[in-house]
Amino acid sequence: TSSRVKIVKVYPPAVQTELHDAKNQPDLKNGHAIGMPVDEFADEVYQRWVNGEEQIPVGTAKPMFDAFENKRQDYYESFNAEMDKVLVDFTV
Repeated sequence: TSSRVKIVKVYPPAVQTELHDAKNQPDLKNGHAIGMPVDEFADEVYQRWVNGEEQIPVGTAKPMFDAFENKRQDYYESFNAEMDKVLVDFTV
């Protein structure tokens, strides 16, 4: 079946927002500087989304994605294919 719904996965790094500022986390020294600037993050995500990417790891999240996520997705697909074979006699 075809669908007009498209899922885009964004893998964000820490981003400089009010979540880490002195008001919300007074115990953090220079908390406002944690992560990448929010405008830089938003610009990168938007550009990559416009370019048609369906998985968008950004900034410091990219090395983790490259090291782990592709392997996890391959394993998931392989597991599902094997389960389809095992369950063929039990599905409609």
